[in-house]
Amino acid sequence: MMLDYLINNSDSEIISVIYIEVRKSNSEALSFYESYGFTGTGLRKKYYGDDDAILMEKKLT
Repeated sequence: MMLDYLINNSDSEIISVIYIEVRKSNSEALSFYESYGFTGTGLRKKYYGDDDAILMEKKLT
């Protein structure tokens, strides 16, 4: 619900992109964010110590 609110109530002239980092091994979270239109844009090696982070973004229109 919070993500829905953020996406649907953000002023795109002020907030044009939402960025997140997701644990690479967390396939459920990755699928969840992809279902909201987030796309992978990069990788942070060993961000979580034992795992990498996938950088994701969603452009607001």
